Amino acid sequence: MNWDWLDTVGEYVSKPFEWMEANPNVTKFIGGAAAAGLSHMASQDQRKHDERMYDRRKKDSQISPSSGTGDYGGHIGQLSGGTGLLTSGYMTKK
Repeated sequence: MNWDWLDTVGEYVSKPFEWMEANPNVTKFIGGAAAAGLSHMASQDQRKHDERMYDRRKKDSQISPSSGTGDYGGHIGQLSGGTGLLTSGYMTKK
């Protein structure tokens, strides 16, 4: 198998590193700018996430018991009380 193409790829890949080694100040500047940009993007993503969570908590705190998230005690009494569905024998009759 001919592996000459690997040498060609290696030459192309090494050129940017040679340039970076020859220009350390510019390389540091580019690296710093890239780090600052990525940091800014991460903080924006975190801010959006925090806003979504705040909105979700706000919405959850505004849910009223009549929407189905309230106390189930009354329903249990209706099902299992003296004449409730589960104790009246209705479910066991054929």
